[in-house]
Amino acid sequence: MSLSIIIPTKNRFLDLEIAITSITSQIRLPDQLVLIDQSDNPIPKSTLSSIRSRLPASSALDYIYDIRISGLVEAKHVGVAHATGDIVCFLEDDIVLEPEYVSQIEASFLADPEMCGMSGVVTNPPRPSRAYVFFHEFFHRGIFNDPRPRVYADLARRNSSVLQTHSTRSPALSGGLSAWRKKVFERVSFDLTSGFHMIEDIDFSIRVQREFGPCLYINPSARLAHNFAPAGRDSAGRKESRKVREFITFYKKHRRDSRDTFWLAWLLLGIALASCTESIRYRTFKPILGFFDGLADGFRKV
Repeated sequence: MSLSIIIPTKNRFLDLEIAITSITSQIRLPDQLVLIDQSDNPIPKSTLSSIRSRLPASSALDYIYDIRISGLVEAKHVGVAHATGDIVCFLEDDIVLEPEYVSQIEASFLADPEMCGMSGVVTNPPRPSRAYVFFHEFFHRGIFNDPRPRVYADLARRNSSVLQTHSTRSPALSGGLSAWRKKVFERVSFDLTSGFHMIEDIDFSIRVQREFGPCLYINPSARLAHNFAPAGRDSAGRKESRKVREFITFYKKHRRDSRDTFWLAWLLLGIALASCTESIRYRTFKPILGFFDGLADGFRKV
């Protein structure tokens, strides 16, 4: 089974170097490493040569530099077009893999021929409080149901030395640490027109399962640290605006009946309450202004 790793990156050269070091230190090295670079300047040839030297001769290094690529989803789309592996693994550019990460990905797919996609787990996330998990589940209902916060919270509360080793079925995978059989992309492609970024992984997961059935899993033995590099992150206001707009767009794309309209209104109420809380907590109007900006933008677009 061959495996391709795709890393979209933009202006995070130092973080990317750390991520690649963890990849080239894997027990099971990838058969292909694809870098989709949207940075202001390309990676120096000397650095690419250094990366190449740390991979075995049988592993390919594909470097695509194109500032015309617009955002994460298009970068993934371009990466898939260059991927040659039976398994396509997406990673963010500010992660550090544990040495067994790639071998765990491969083992999961070999063990279950019906598995279409899987993700690992982040070992250093901000630990969500029980209140946050409850709040999230209380407002994310219907087509917006997303159990991942509870799954990750449960994993985070366990001692790392006694984590379960079997995979757990999940209705959605986190895009920045997901792996897919290449055949999935023959029937399901990334949405390049809806402007998704924050919830593109939920949208893609839903469409995959419509084609292949419940075939997505989380493997707690495939572990990585996510360093959350500050470069390229949205401000508080822009983050709220993007979130609201994307959920409204998601609703327009996936709504089935009037119940989904109710669940959209319910979710927007929850986001509004969270935005007000953030504005009060940090003494800034940016989150709540971002909420209303996203509301107007989401309903304005057809």
